[in-house]
Amino acid sequence: MKLAVKSLPLRPLILGLLIALGACGGNESKDQIPATNGPITVFAASSLTDAFKQIGLEFERTHVGSTVTLNFASSSVLSTQIKEGAPADVFAAADPDTMGALVTGGQAEAPRVFATNALVIVVPRDGTTVKAFSDLAKPGVKLVLAGKDVPAGKYARQVLAKASADPDLGADFASRVLANVKSEESSVRAVLTKVQLGEADAGVVYRTDLQAAKGEVVGITVPSDFNIVATYPIAHALPAMTPPLDLRRPVALGAGRYVAGDHRDTSSIQGAMVSGRRVAEAVLADQAAE
Repeated sequence: MKLAVKSLPLRPLILGLLIALGACGGNESKDQIPATNGPITVFAASSLTDAFKQIGLEFERTHVGSTVTLNFASSSVLSTQIKEGAPADVFAAADPDTMGALVTGGQAEAPRVFATNALVIVVPRDGTTVKAFSDLAKPGVKLVLAGKDVPAGKYARQVLAKASADPDLGADFASRVLANVKSEESSVRAVLTKVQLGEADAGVVYRTDLQAAKGEVVGITVPSDFNIVATYPIAHALPAMTPPLDLRRPVALGAGRYVAGDHRDTSSIQGAMVSGRRVAEAVLADQAAE
């Protein structure tokens, strides 16, 4: 069944997090929205590129004097940069383990999960080699995955391990698929690019990446029994924070639904929306219609 779903703007909730960065104190009344200006540096997983670019532009437009600098890469690369002292105010990762290492090391405050995602197979628009999930194990398939240390690559290997427990696919399914891997990319967007350029028969990316491709590739469903829910935590990174802000304060909640082709992708968003000592709570939802 194909669902028609209105687009949900992510901006109001993520913008609230940026506003919270500017609310570092002062004499605002409970009912005033604090002025926010100056630079804010956001490190975000590459699968968030399109959404966060829009968010950054909207924030600068509505907060005169503010400058949002965005740094996109795989979560593991961004984590390493923060550990080495790169100045970041906000870190949005594509998996909790990467964020957890920063929290344990005292380089990020307690995070909140602000979005979820799932995996999908992408193939060239005119591709004929891979037409179903099981085709990934066919001899000769040119498959591209993100590297083992990249969240999307880690999730892809978890999917293959789960699929290998299915007797219809066989216990060696994962090993047969991995034998077809021709390159391991440093980010999920690099996987998408390889498929867009026709350099691979298939790649495994997030559903949001499929949406971002805007018809340049075709999506193939990963069976729900094998797919995973990728969770995206967001937190205040500490090296550039003076003083650090705490996301353990009350947060605003949001939920959105997205469709990629015939495949439904549900994302939930949590973002801090702080106005002085007053917390504004909002719930945003799209309505899906058959």
